Amino acid sequence: MTDDTRDSGMDPAMLMQITNLCAAPFINPQQARIDDALPALGKQTTSGDALHAGGSTLFAQNCAGCHGANGDGHGPAAVGLTPKPTNLRLHRYSTDGLAQALWNGVAGSAMPAWRDFPVADLASLTTYVQTLHVTGDTEAPSSAPILARGAVVYASYCLACHGVQGDGKGPAARVYLPRPANFTTVQPDTARIVQVLNEGIPGTGMPAWPDLAPLDRQAVTAFVRTLFKPKTGPAP
Repeated sequence: MTDDTRDSGMDPAMLMQITNLCAAPFINPQQARIDDALPALGKQTTSGDALHAGGSTLFAQNCAGCHGANGDGHGPAAVGLTPKPTNLRLHRYSTDGLAQALWNGVAGSAMPAWRDFPVADLASLTTYVQTLHVTGDTEAPSSAPILARGAVVYASYCLACHGVQGDGKGPAARVYLPRPANFTTVQPDTARIVQVLNEGIPGTGMPAWPDLAPLDRQAVTAFVRTLFKPKTGPAP
C-alpha cells in the first residue's frame, strides 16, 4: 500500500503554497470568458476626437491583424481562423456590446479578452470601432404587417438560440460556443442578415436557412433589426 502522506523532504509551508497554486485555476487576462462585470466605457472625460485618434492607433496595433486595416474582417491572420473575424463594417454596435467583446473576448473564437488594457484604451477602441460601420440601411422602415410576420418567423426559427428579447439567451444558447448573437447590442446590416440566412456562419451554431420563403426572409430580417437597443448602458 502506498503512503501518500509520506515526507516529501520539502518545507511544509512551501509544499502547501505549491499545492494551493496548482489547485487554483490559471487566469490569463486575455482568456475569453462567457460573461463578467463590464467596465463603464461610456463614462470618459476625454474628447471624442482624442478617443477616436487613440482608438485608431490601438486598432492598427492590436486588431487589424484579424479584422483588417479597415475593419472588413480580412486581416492577414483571418485566413486561418474559424469562425472568421467579424466584418465590423457591416454591424452597428452599442457601447455595451463592444465592452462585452473587449472585456470578455468571445469564447469559442479567436477573439481574446483585452482585460490588461486600461479602461481608457478600451473606451478609445470602442469609439473608433463604432465609426467603422459606414454602409447603413437606407430603405424605408418596414410596415407593421411585415414586422408582425417577422416576429412569427423569429419565434419559429431563431428564438430557441437568440432568446425572446434577442439577447442571445434562448433555452438552447448554452450548448453553443460562440454564444448566439445578442441583437440588443449589435445590429447587422440587412445585407449581412440575408448573407447569414443563406450561408450560416461556419464555426458557430448558426445554420443556413435556405428554404425560408422570400417574404419570410424579408420579414425576419426586418424584425431582427428592431431588437437593437443602442443605449443599453449608462449614459456618458
